[in-house]
Amino acid sequence: MRRIMAEKGWYGRLDKTAKDRKYINWRLDTIYQTNILTAYSAGETREMLRTAHLYPYWQYKQVQRKTMREAHSQFHNMILRYDDPFWATGTPPNGWRCQCYRNQLTESQAQGGLSTPLGNNILSANIPKAWRYDPGREMLAPNFTRYEALRKIKYKGNSAIAAIQDNYRKEISGYQLTQAEWNIYYQQSPR
Repeated sequence: MRRIMAEKGWYGRLDKTAKDRKYINWRLDTIYQTNILTAYSAGETREMLRTAHLYPYWQYKQVQRKTMREAHSQFHNMILRYDDPFWATGTPPNGWRCQCYRNQLTESQAQGGLSTPLGNNILSANIPKAWRYDPGREMLAPNFTRYEALRKIKYKGNSAIAAIQDNYRKEISGYQLTQAEWNIYYQQSPR
């Protein structure tokens, strides 16, 4: 596992050896927990989009604990419509082991606390670039331009990315999307 982690750049500190079990276990747990939180967020986005006609507002929440991130505190309790551009780049998790999350609100629940949309400078200062995406939107409508390296790999006479895109189109054609999901799909899909 250490060799794979080192090849992928996931190992972290190269001065650590296989004997440093505490560090290795911590690193593996961080990767595991982050994958779980990201997968959960992806599924949650899809579920929230399916009920956006009933709960059109989303509220950003930060777990209030001793180790909370000051950078994410600016977003705590922020309420924006589900289709606000913020969610395309600010959907939690927004960093390793980030436990921020979203709540859905009806229009009447959101009335008193609606937020002014944030500018890109706030996002840039508080969310690392690698985390500025919505896992659910990426699942619904992947940004295939992120995977340019796959163009060089051949698969059944085509590039690997072409095969992935074809499979994706076949799979998505069987889905019945809600209006909110369709809007996101349409916005994200290349033209």
